[in-house]
Amino acid sequence: MDEEQHISVYRVIDGDHKLINFHVTTSLHEVVENGNGNYKTLVVESYTVDVPNDSNEKDTCLFANTIIELNLKNLAIVVEKMISGRKVNEERNST
Repeated sequence: MDEEQHISVYRVIDGDHKLINFHVTTSLHEVVENGNGNYKTLVVESYTVDVPNDSNEKDTCLFANTIIELNLKNLAIVVEKMISGRKVNEERNST
């Protein structure tokens, strides 16, 4: 975790799964929205992963992309709740 540059790195190096040597870098970038002075945060995730012997590159990338997409959706939910002042473990429809 590099809090100054807003970068997080994690690795999955072992386990009973298809993501062998899975290395993910997440970075946050502040961008101005349409020149109106409002700022947004752009989240960029990149990864490398070894292709298992019993799989192929296409299937491995599809699986890894699915994991990344789920992680980003969960991150968005957490951030939206933080901004709205709700607790992270509260249901979305609670009042």
